[in-house]
Amino acid sequence: RCRRRSRRTCGHQRGRRLLKIDTLTARVDAELAAMHRAPIATPTILWHQPPVLALQRVRGRSLSDLGGSSTTAVSWMAAGAVARELHEHPMSGSWRAWHSADDGILDGECQWLVDRKITSPEVVEAGRKLVKALNRPHETVVIHGDFQASHVFVEDGAVTAVIDWVDATVMDPLLDLAVLTIDHPQRLGDVVAGYGRHIDREVVRGWWALRRLMSIRWCVRHEIDASGAVASLETLVRPA
Repeated sequence: RCRRRSRRTCGHQRGRRLLKIDTLTARVDAELAAMHRAPIATPTILWHQPPVLALQRVRGRSLSDLGGSSTTAVSWMAAGAVARELHEHPMSGSWRAWHSADDGILDGECQWLVDRKITSPEVVEAGRKLVKALNRPHETVVIHGDFQASHVFVEDGAVTAVIDWVDATVMDPLLDLAVLTIDHPQRLGDVVAGYGRHIDREVVRGWWALRRLMSIRWCVRHEIDASGAVASLETLVRPA
């Protein structure tokens, strides 16, 4: 597993408040706008005095804290239902446009993995084949953009809040489902059941592969252990 964390952003828990510090005003403005328009539960905004944003602490625990416990299927289903609620919400107002990585950038990341012998050329090529599933027509909806399990809080099987909206954008809805389950692939079935719509799981696998291929060098450069991400990529492309 490899998690990205901006050096410009940090958070501090103080009593019933979370103080989020971000020196990039545009990022904070985008997050506040997304939280105001989101149709699902978000943290209550207490005050904003740049560069500090004060949020009320949310109830419950994150899905990542619950982990793989067999008793949490209902919570993962609830997360899927909340994702669908977001994706079906009308796109009112202005949402930040998505800027996807082009093939040239992906080529560079893949070549770096091979040149540094981070993993084998066969694994990289197999990952790229999975990414090809993303090249298909798809609906465009409002998505959270970083809908990882650590950003979804639940209590008694219900979602209490979704946090960290700075990456909210208009994009393929399956990206949210992929980000939610990339570290918990065994939970994809529960999430899809809660989502309540047929999805192409090969597209989700494609997003998983793209996220892994594009994130490993970043982690290494920022001295973050990327061994889990490499192992996850190798498992993902392994023949069933």
